Amino acid sequence: MSEHTVKSFNEELGRLREMVLAMGRLARQQVEDVLAAAAKAEPQLAALVLEREPAANRMEHEVDELAIRLLALRQPVAIDLRAVLAAMRIANELERVCD
Repeated sequence: MSEHTVKSFNEELGRLREMVLAMGRLARQQVEDVLAAAAKAEPQLAALVLEREPAANRMEHEVDELAIRLLALRQPVAIDLRAVLAAMRIANELERVCD
């Protein structure tokens, strides 16, 4: 495999990782805000949580698209395959948290 191919594959895996991390940050913010909204009875904060929920759906879809693209075009094996599949599963769970 050429250096260029390996480098671009690693970049795509890195991008997938960053996308999942961004979803994790969103999920954390959603949980923090919904707890604060409930504790302080702030309907504006609760509304903000609801407004951000479609972003989680979009992010999960983007993770799935990139993961499927990686599976189809790169045919990862071993640890790379596990990383791609884990990203898809984690994204699914984070989307549920954001709901």
